[in-house]
Amino acid sequence: MKKFFVILISLLCLSAMGAKAQVAAFPQGTEFGRKGTHLTVDGVKLDNETQFLVLSDVGGEDLNPQWKRYSHLRNTGLGLTIGGPVVAVFGAGYTMVYLLAEVFGVAIGAAAAGAVGGEDSAQDAADNVSDQIEPYINAGLIITGVGIGATVTGIVLLSTGAHKLKKTVNYINEKGESRNLTFDFGAAPSGVGFTLTF
Repeated sequence: MKKFFVILISLLCLSAMGAKAQVAAFPQGTEFGRKGTHLTVDGVKLDNETQFLVLSDVGGEDLNPQWKRYSHLRNTGLGLTIGGPVVAVFGAGYTMVYLLAEVFGVAIGAAAAGAVGGEDSAQDAADNVSDQIEPYINAGLIITGVGIGATVTGIVLLSTGAHKLKKTVNYINEKGESRNLTFDFGAAPSGVGFTLTF
């Protein structure tokens, strides 16, 4: 029974070492790229687990927190860049509807009041319509301004996040050129065994 537990514990230790060996699965000189917030090799996106392992040991550094921060920055910028114009167009349309309503309301109200009560009544009616519609026009202008501001902010965040991700990929590739010799146990081309990566 003791032999069974010794073998089981040995296998568990070796499998844990095999998980570490996945970090060194890419040989020296592997050129990484980027699509969105994912690392790529030869244009193929790495799955989340492989990307996590690659980023967890780049020249002895864990770049996962940094990558996550830059990805969040880029994704926030992308969301604002997409949503900002939608809000701005909605605000502009809202403003235009109320501007047209004001024009027609002033014209119709002034004409009706002028026909009944004279020129002073026409001016009062026009001023009354303008005063009632003005808050709606201002609200539309504010919505348009918010949409434009969100778009500009989104473009800045998107380009900043993308630039920082690109610099991180360049750093990974620079560090990959000087990868150390590693000796690990895990998956190998011929099955499971020891691998020497250099």
